Amino acid sequence: MLGVTRNDILQLSKGIVLHAISELEKCWAFNVETGDQYDLNSSAYFLLTRFVEPTSVNAALRDFTKTYELSDQEAAKDCLPLLSQYLKDGLFKRR
Repeated sequence: MLGVTRNDILQLSKGIVLHAISELEKCWAFNVETGDQYDLNSSAYFLLTRFVEPTSVNAALRDFTKTYELSDQEAAKDCLPLLSQYLKDGLFKRR
């Protein structure tokens, strides 16, 4: 499977639930079908929330760069490998 590209449209897979407790600064993704749990930092959580509905990676990266004040290149360098791993782990499906 190829890694995620800017042109991909991704959506969280069925059974993936995101949860955050802001007071504790804790975030998770849960796969309610397999029982897998992923501890997330706040920036990974922010990124995953962009894909509740089918969304282009490019649009999600634009939101990420605005929120975290990164260049487009920095955001892509940080986010594309992470999104590729999450796709491999089954958190996303390509649309």
